[in-house]
Amino acid sequence: MKFNVNLTEFKVSIALVVICILFNSLHAQIITETPPQKNEKDKKDMGPEKIAPSDTDIYFGVSPMYTFRTLVTNEGLFGEEVGDREQEFGSWVSSYGIGLRSGISKHFLLDFGFGVSRNREAFSINEPDSLFEYTSTYRQIAIPIQLGYTYGEEISFFMSLGLMPKAFLSQRKDILFRDQSGFEVEETEIIKNGYEQFLVDAIGRVGFRFQTSNKLGIYLMGEGFYQLSNNYTDQGPYIRRPFGIGLSMGFHIYL
Repeated sequence: MKFNVNLTEFKVSIALVVICILFNSLHAQIITETPPQKNEKDKKDMGPEKIAPSDTDIYFGVSPMYTFRTLVTNEGLFGEEVGDREQEFGSWVSSYGIGLRSGISKHFLLDFGFGVSRNREAFSINEPDSLFEYTSTYRQIAIPIQLGYTYGEEISFFMSLGLMPKAFLSQRKDILFRDQSGFEVEETEIIKNGYEQFLVDAIGRVGFRFQTSNKLGIYLMGEGFYQLSNNYTDQGPYIRRPFGIGLSMGFHIYL
């Protein structure tokens, strides 16, 4: 299986995480370095005591994931053979989102999000006498709704399962080929027709959340999804269902 890594997007995702970690560390350091009262000798060498985190927080995160899809012929009137698309392979791509987690009991919470979800596939023929490559990126507005379980305080285990309704935006196809004169040519196509406008994913996360101060924290989790509905309409040539596995990371603010 081939792997296509978009280094620019991967570097941006890692940079965002590093910024989040530095921001949280700086915030905690500023609080810790608050000078103690002179008449409180017992607190001279101690930073501020952390309180138990709130059971409600808002979060901002990025999800770099390796994504691919299942693809079979639609047996309807307009179905087409998969053909050369059997040679496509998966690719890394990042999605972005914000959300709200709110406790409903001691260990359970509801997780509502909003963001941009993306999945991608790629194709490549690069030979001395032939060059033809493309990446197809499918972009959607996503509203994940999950039930989560958490255990712990400053360092807490977290897992969640749920559904992610999505509104299809477009397919972006970036093409690279060599013309008859031997020059490499790049083209971009934006395709909106022929796809279902409403989609649903099953989604899950598992990992850890870290409280870095009384108001801030960071999280690092594994994430996976599988699209339950077909990307194409009933009259489309194929039945396409993407899936992905990767990371979900970012920071959260306790309310």
